[in-house]
Amino acid sequence: MIATMAAEIRPWRRADLSLLRAAAGSFSAQTLTARFLTGTCVLPTAYLHQLEQAEHLIEVAFVDGTPVGVAECVGCEIAVFVADEWQRRGIGTGLVRALLDRCAASGMTRVSALSAAGNTAVAALLGLDRGAAFQPGDWRLSSSAGQGVRQYVLER
Repeated sequence: MIATMAAEIRPWRRADLSLLRAAAGSFSAQTLTARFLTGTCVLPTAYLHQLEQAEHLIEVAFVDGTPVGVAECVGCEIAVFVADEWQRRGIGTGLVRALLDRCAASGMTRVSALSAAGNTAVAALLGLDRGAAFQPGDWRLSSSAGQGVRQYVLER
């Protein structure tokens, strides 16, 4: 378990699904669209089903018992989203750090992430801006863009 700012970050438990559903209103259409790369104002049913199965690495951030962020690695692709009120407070960084630690512990040597090419928050989160707090440690980071999408690759 990691504490970052006011958040507690820990591995996902199946019981967290009902808490995430209850907190769904904390994630704006803009946040969800950035996460799922499609216009949506609700957590997609297929995504909730995937979380229910919990067959991949998932980290969740809580503030006062309420989920405010989720990071996951499905296959070798990572994704993260944080409730609007809690963005830019280090929670996304903490989630990604915890997730990369688990990826490394599971033997992964390469993971990737996709975002809209103009999503500067992801670039900052992954340390591509000069003032970034996140340093990927043993992970080497590269990125490429095309057709409105940016792919980030982290390799050990």
